[in-house]
Amino acid sequence: MPHRIKTFRSLLHLVALDETDHDLREMASLLVDALRDWGNCHDIVRCIAGFKSYFGDPLTVENTKCYTGRDTEDWAWRGEAGMSLSEMIKRSIEAYQVADFDTIVDRFLHYYEQKFLLTSKGEPLSHTGFATFYIYSENLTGADVERWLGVESDGQRGAVENHWILKTPLTRNIPGGVLGQQMVKRLMPLKDRLIALKKANPTAHYGLGIVIWSSLTDFDLDNETLLFLGEIGARLESEIFPI
Repeated sequence: MPHRIKTFRSLLHLVALDETDHDLREMASLLVDALRDWGNCHDIVRCIAGFKSYFGDPLTVENTKCYTGRDTEDWAWRGEAGMSLSEMIKRSIEAYQVADFDTIVDRFLHYYEQKFLLTSKGEPLSHTGFATFYIYSENLTGADVERWLGVESDGQRGAVENHWILKTPLTRNIPGGVLGQQMVKRLMPLKDRLIALKKANPTAHYGLGIVIWSSLTDFDLDNETLLFLGEIGARLESEIFPI
């Protein structure tokens, strides 16, 4: 059945937002791992078609865990993807007694759509998303940045020690531009320290990432937000997923 979660990165973000520990999250994480290892995966449906063409249709616990096509350059990564798919099917059989690959994927995509993207009536939200500001440097750890700025990181971006981040929670019915404004409001008291940090560490990278799922097409940042990013030398990274 058609889904509103259509791409690898959309699913990647939603799984990361789910802080609970349960079988559907585990199976979705295994599909994310498989898509990442497969490489050049954007559209989930097309990538699943690629899985079936490579391993066989239907996909099973047995045929996906076989490293095939060793004469091709990327056979090892394809094999790693297959191992994740095999484990995903195995987990579904253990938890739900369901082995059909498409049914498994339908189940957790539906779960994440209901959890994050739809209203209680099953209608798509106008907007839902979050913002992240990060500092990355090969020469500084997150702890170093905390000492410079006097503010603790909200967490490690991708569990990498040389990242410092601030993030907003996933927020419903707020346009991406407003998320940017909220982040700039948090950063404004740190403006002089951010500029001084970059002056002392020219290789430090600043970025404002805004991730939005939207049933609309508008995405505008106000001049104040853009001016602030320019003054501190930060790049804007936005991802918009239509729902």
